[in-house]
Amino acid sequence: MMDQPSALHELNDIITPPPADWWPLAPGWYLVAALAITVLVVTILLVIRRQRRRRVRNAALQHLRQQPPTSIPAVTLLLKQALLGYFPANRVAAISGADWWEFLVRQLPPRRRVTATTLLQQVKQQNFKNPTSDTPEYHAAVASYRQFARYWLRRALPPRRSSNHD
Repeated sequence: MMDQPSALHELNDIITPPPADWWPLAPGWYLVAALAITVLVVTILLVIRRQRRRRVRNAALQHLRQQPPTSIPAVTLLLKQALLGYFPANRVAAISGADWWEFLVRQLPPRRRVTATTLLQQVKQQNFKNPTSDTPEYHAAVASYRQFARYWLRRALPPRRSSNHD
């Protein structure tokens, strides 16, 4: 038993290894970093693309808010100007009369068409009367058409890829 203290005295101190470096990273971390950067870049590109596609629509909505049209032809002009950002000019210019109303309703998703048709009823009736009329019915029709325009711009623009061929 007396030999034990002398044996412990002859042992060397424990030397710990240096701490592991954090650089260079394991290959899996490079893969995770590349994937995160790719997702970030794709997300940014998609957001930019979405904003560009909605630029004309947002400008029309802003115009409708800041300077509301006071006649049915003025609202129609605003909608046609917004359409020029998404459809060829010859196609927009060729639409008039009852085809105009049908075209607008057709651009909406099917579940939204009932609401749009309801908003357009008063406008369709008033449209054939004197557009410079100063009657309460005419002002109500213009207000209804502005409400439809706001609804339509939010729901129909930018058009879905498949609706470009309607």
